[in-house]
Amino acid sequence: MPSQQAPQERNLFQSFLLILIETLLTFLLKHDRMSRHHAQQLIQRRALICVKTHLPSDTFYVTFAPQGVLFDFEIAQNAKIDATVTASTLTLLRAFFTARPVAFEKISIKGEQELATDLRHLMEYFNLPQIVSDWRHWFTFESFESNDVTPVSQRMKPLLRRIDEQRLQLSNMSITAKQQAYELKMMKKRYQTLLVMLGAVIILLITGLLYTWWYFS
Repeated sequence: MPSQQAPQERNLFQSFLLILIETLLTFLLKHDRMSRHHAQQLIQRRALICVKTHLPSDTFYVTFAPQGVLFDFEIAQNAKIDATVTASTLTLLRAFFTARPVAFEKISIKGEQELATDLRHLMEYFNLPQIVSDWRHWFTFESFESNDVTPVSQRMKPLLRRIDEQRLQLSNMSITAKQQAYELKMMKKRYQTLLVMLGAVIILLITGLLYTWWYFS
């Protein structure tokens, strides 16, 4: 009996955790303009993402829809998965809570190049440090807008909107720079692999020539 209760309690905890995350992300996408901007392409195509974690091993699915983000443990058999995210649970937690580039590099995303790029951009923005920073500005912006009876607030509204637009542009530039750095790093790795393979081929050729010379001499 206890052995049957343990999986049930685990599934109940997982379901509660996914519902909590789903509610939080949906709320952010509905109320934060920056979040909506970064998730716009994924929402428009109703992207279905398969997330595979290890340590512990588990699989769940994320759907980006106009009404929000939906989490499920099972999907329809004919459902098309647009991308697959693979990482350890610890890596995902580090990426969300610390936003360190090394954590994002350990997250594997397989799928269409454009969709995978959009998803990686969203993950690099959708983390706790970035959300706290943006929401501090968001609340400040709302506090100015709520006091719209005074002439000062009327003068501040256009300025705050321009600041918000500039922050959006800077965020896009930052994400583009990170993507270019990531692609450059991958090119360096491929170049190093090519050099190793070339070196191995040269060594094999030299070994073959030496063996042929020794055999016929």
